[in-house]
Amino acid sequence: MSTEVLTLSNGRLIAWYECGDVNSTLPSIFVFHSFPGSRFGGKLWHDLALNYGLRTISPDRPGTGLSTHDPHRTLLSYPADILELADYLQIPQFKVLGSGEGGPYVLACLKVLSKDRCLGGQIVSGIYPFKLGIRGMAWGRRILIAWMYWMPSFFGSMMDRRFGKAARNPNPQVFKELIMRGFKTLPEPDRKAIEDEAFVEIMVEAKREGFRQGRDSISKEASLYTSDWGFELEDIECRDLCIWHGKLDANVPFDMVQKAAGLLNGVETRFFDDEGHNVVMKHKEKILQRFLTK
Repeated sequence: MSTEVLTLSNGRLIAWYECGDVNSTLPSIFVFHSFPGSRFGGKLWHDLALNYGLRTISPDRPGTGLSTHDPHRTLLSYPADILELADYLQIPQFKVLGSGEGGPYVLACLKVLSKDRCLGGQIVSGIYPFKLGIRGMAWGRRILIAWMYWMPSFFGSMMDRRFGKAARNPNPQVFKELIMRGFKTLPEPDRKAIEDEAFVEIMVEAKREGFRQGRDSISKEASLYTSDWGFELEDIECRDLCIWHGKLDANVPFDMVQKAAGLLNGVETRFFDDEGHNVVMKHKEKILQRFLTK
């Protein structure tokens, strides 16, 4: 497991974290982190990926972690970074996996990249265009979404003041305690997720790194989710796409996900009646297994 950094052809840096079996002959898996998050979220998959002989590559998005901020980027420009990284790593074919806010980047890759290179993907507790509605979303989350849409700069400043300062504190316990307090307001299935100390440590490390570059990067990332994505869900060729979601998710309401699934022609779904946002904790092995069987 290690962090690597590449200078892209446009001069920006892209950083990534490799896990699993780096000598795997199977299609590699690019893992797209949530928000706030970073390449370190890829650690969650290491042991299972190693066990199944899979190679996972978890990049920092522009402005996150060690990847250069790009104020002009879009959802549809990101697949070019992934393709260049895949070429550099001499990966002929790959699949994509996104959790939370990493979901839109999975869809962007399926929209833009050739089916001969990007073979398919999976989205776990992912977000979808907010024009599909937010019925069932927690009220605190709704307020944040409104700020992201109407005042992304204010949202970035607020998030950096609230979390960024603690994230950049040399003592990781400061940020951890702040994050853990937030879990008390989540549905019971999500509160149970923090009983797994290994998961908590990875989550804290990934989120801390996600605040490394501060306000401008946070503002830009937030604006991408709430603005026009540049494509329609019904126009995506859903080659081997599966979405996993809990019906009790208060961050990304199930009503939104159902509508998205209805627009994604050919999508496969895994919906769970008694689970919230942290579907990945209970089903990460099955998620990786699906990459082996499809």
